[in-house]
Amino acid sequence: MQQIFISYSSRHRELTRQLAAVLEAQYGPGSVWWDDALEARGPYTGQIDAALAAARVVVVVWTVEATCSTWVRAEATAADAAGKLVNLRPPELPPGMLPAPFNLHQVEEIGATGRILRAIDSVMAGRPLPTVIPLHELYERQYRQRLVDPKQSALPDDVFDISPSQLLQARYEQVGYLDATGQRDAMRRWALEHPRRAAGRLLHGPGGIGKTRLLIDLAAQLRREHGWRAGFVERVPPQADDAQRRQRRQALQQLVELGPEPGLLLVLDYAEGRREELTELAEWIENRVEPTRRPLRLVLLARGAGEWWQRLTEERPEVQVLFGERPSWPALVALPPFDSPAQRLALFDAACAAYRPVLQQQGLACPAGDAPEDLRQRIASGEKRSRPLSIQMEALVWLAGGAGHGGAGGVAGLLDQVLGLERRHWATVCGALDEATLTELERGVAQLTLVQGVPEAAAADALLERDAYFGSRRREPVDRVPVLSRLGRLYGDGSGGLLPLEPDLLGEHLVARVGEERLLDACVGWVDAIDDATAGAARERRLHLVTVLQRGTAQEHGDPAAARVGRLIARLLEAHLARWALAVVSTVVETPGALLAHLQARTAVLDIDALAALNMALPLRSLALDPVALDTAWRLLEHARTLADNAADDDVDRQSRLAARSLTWGLRLSAMGRREDALSATGEAVQIYRGLARTRPDAFEPDLAASLNNLGSDLADLGRREEALAATDEAVQIYRRLAQARPDAFGPDLALGLSNLGIRLAELGRHEDALAAADEAVQIYRGLAHARPDAFEPGLAMSLNNLGNMFSDLGRSEDALAATGEAVQIRRRLAQPRPDAFWPDLAMSLNNLGRTLSDLGRREDALAAAEEAAQIRRRLAQARPDAFGPDLASSLNNLSGTLFDLCRREDALAVIDEAVQIYRGLAQVRPDAFGADLARSLGAHAMALADMGRHAEAATIAEEGLATLLPLLRRYPEALGKLALSLARDHLRHAEAAAREPNGALLTEVAPILGLDPRDDADAQATS
Repeated sequence: MQQIFISYSSRHRELTRQLAAVLEAQYGPGSVWWDDALEARGPYTGQIDAALAAARVVVVVWTVEATCSTWVRAEATAADAAGKLVNLRPPELPPGMLPAPFNLHQVEEIGATGRILRAIDSVMAGRPLPTVIPLHELYERQYRQRLVDPKQSALPDDVFDISPSQLLQARYEQVGYLDATGQRDAMRRWALEHPRRAAGRLLHGPGGIGKTRLLIDLAAQLRREHGWRAGFVERVPPQADDAQRRQRRQALQQLVELGPEPGLLLVLDYAEGRREELTELAEWIENRVEPTRRPLRLVLLARGAGEWWQRLTEERPEVQVLFGERPSWPALVALPPFDSPAQRLALFDAACAAYRPVLQQQGLACPAGDAPEDLRQRIASGEKRSRPLSIQMEALVWLAGGAGHGGAGGVAGLLDQVLGLERRHWATVCGALDEATLTELERGVAQLTLVQGVPEAAAADALLERDAYFGSRRREPVDRVPVLSRLGRLYGDGSGGLLPLEPDLLGEHLVARVGEERLLDACVGWVDAIDDATAGAARERRLHLVTVLQRGTAQEHGDPAAARVGRLIARLLEAHLARWALAVVSTVVETPGALLAHLQARTAVLDIDALAALNMALPLRSLALDPVALDTAWRLLEHARTLADNAADDDVDRQSRLAARSLTWGLRLSAMGRREDALSATGEAVQIYRGLARTRPDAFEPDLAASLNNLGSDLADLGRREEALAATDEAVQIYRRLAQARPDAFGPDLALGLSNLGIRLAELGRHEDALAAADEAVQIYRGLAHARPDAFEPGLAMSLNNLGNMFSDLGRSEDALAATGEAVQIRRRLAQPRPDAFWPDLAMSLNNLGRTLSDLGRREDALAAAEEAAQIRRRLAQARPDAFGPDLASSLNNLSGTLFDLCRREDALAVIDEAVQIYRGLAQVRPDAFGADLARSLGAHAMALADMGRHAEAATIAEEGLATLLPLLRRYPEALGKLALSLARDHLRHAEAAAREPNGALLTEVAPILGLDPRDDADAQATS
């Protein structure tokens, strides 16, 4: 692959030829593309464009002639936009002769080979190069968006342009921050005095509690008094293209790694929805190398610190380190409400003092003196008024409404009254407005809030145009021009765009009040049109819209609002799910609310296209969404079965669709722990595909192999090992034949089949054969993952996990550690953005890692891995015991052994006892599948009892284990012989220690299966 593109003036071919030779000596033959006949072809030929786009680095040789070349400038511009530019110049060319903006970048002299290679390596690794002007400033100049925003803005100069919603927004700082709970001082001490150079803290609390206001004040103090760079890391604009996103990322990384300030405080608001960005920041912070030891602080703001945070800290080691707890320095802080009457009244009085002059200048006759005693008493008592935003709304409503007004009815009532004040402000700014005009403005602002604002007036016009309200009036369509003009006057961003209504709580409430089907359809259609035009750029707008609806169902908006938003959600699901399924699924996972309940209630009435889209968006495994996935798969299967029943016998399309739906149904059943039903569904798919493959092998052999692969897994889950091996082996044979003809198409399938084949062979004790299959799978997956990591890293992790098991079975512990450790690293990374999908896999690899570390005598490390695996699986099993109970028992079995090795006998006994109880229940229902696991746990239980001197109980438990294993031992002597021999030996030893007779009849029955002579002394047999 040609990784490096050289752009140069054709007058300096020899110089370029020498440079290319140096680079190819470092990066290999064929790694450099350069064109020695550029002037003969003309600019922007297909060959040049393709090479420029494919290159990872573009090296521009700035000679005097190159600075005048339109070709070189065009190529340098493209490289700069893509973040892959490296500038070189001959020593005789002064740096000042480089054209702007390329003179802002780091420039290396030709001949400084070491520096040139380091620069190329840095760009290849995605690390930004130093620039004369920092990248974050360049980013801000080009895109007019701050990378780190202080969130401090001045109110409009004209007092009549100041809206009630602006008075409430934290960024305008109308009410001085009241540090009633001491959090600002605590945060300042944490930022300045924390003993670690880099530290993180999560500050959480419900909406309106004052998180943003606190951090605005803290950041301003650090900038003003200590010279820090401090502020909020702004979200990527939804309309940003790939080039802008790439430049933003590089600028932010440079700010973290190379910033000259004495300290850096970065704040991520709504952190629960920015996990990928959060993790990358934590990685940069922890891995940075810089000459100074400036303090660097990362603060996360979130409405809660529930499962999303617990998962993140468990799955990402860099987050664990950065947010590690220290004495006196907690990493997790819940922002408390204003608990005391004095605090609440102080904030109320401060808000009145701040708002009164503004409202009076606007001509309002604000009440004189203090608020009525009943109002002050309500505030002091904390009756639904413990959050700062609600107290400030109370002050605003009282001042603007007069002595007879107050915010009765809880937060929802206050929000209604503030929206009334906002409407009155519209009339002040825009002149007298009739009710119809006010309704038009309400609809427009609600639309802007749902779509996260718009970048320009034309986009706003297109948005309103889609609203049927503006074209379906009884007499004549609404003229959108004055509506757009008023919206621009009220909510313009100063650069032609229009902003949503803030604070968020107020915007959500407006949507809940005025939202109806036509308005929602308009917003959905506008976003869909963006998606059609820009190939997927609307993803963030979709997520935002669905998130606003989800938050609109929150308790603070009241039951009537939740009911109205529920109707909007119903419309979205019933009319638009086919294109919005991914946004719906993502919002359910990331944001709490009623969306999941609405989705569950409507699965039965969704049309087939919507169900198919939902089925594609649903992850293979998700605790929250698995019931929906199961219902969806069932409805699709029933529809396919109806079509197939009403079709001719030779209707291949309908038969193949039925097989595909049956296969999906089997996967969903398996995820829910319904293993017998899963086997039946998968078996039906195999039967259909086998018939189709007989007549059309080219078309259906791949599907037959896939269904056989799943069938092998379902059979193995039920303990039917020989049948599982036969099905998996047949799948591998088909895939091997297909991959020989088309390796690119079927190599991944062959790798998956080989990985499963290794497991099936190991279950039958054929460990050498299992290792060979697993190793071949890893080699295939490694090549695939190198080319396409997003697609094939999950498969590589799975195959490495299996390979580690095979090495362990053969006693090759060091090799096992290397393979399993790599699997854990990959699965941690995969679980970060999609924990529901990859948690079970991560726990599996951690469980295996703990076992391998224990085999190597690294017992403390083994304990940490085993405990983490057990914690994850316990949460999974609590949600779905049928699916994850066996995994929890396996982890407990492993954890008990590790605790036993560390001489924590009481803890080990308690843990293994829990594992035995789980396996007893499982083996009672499915002895073929779980009998061996129960026997293994009983053996460990007996060892723990014996170690505590309880030999009689230990002998009884080991005897039970051997008796439990006996029926399976008769069928699988090679696979289970070692376990049976160990149980027999333990039973004899514990019985002797307890001075009681062993179960001779049981031992006599077991001996010939193990190849022992029952006439020999039983003790000698067991110890041989």
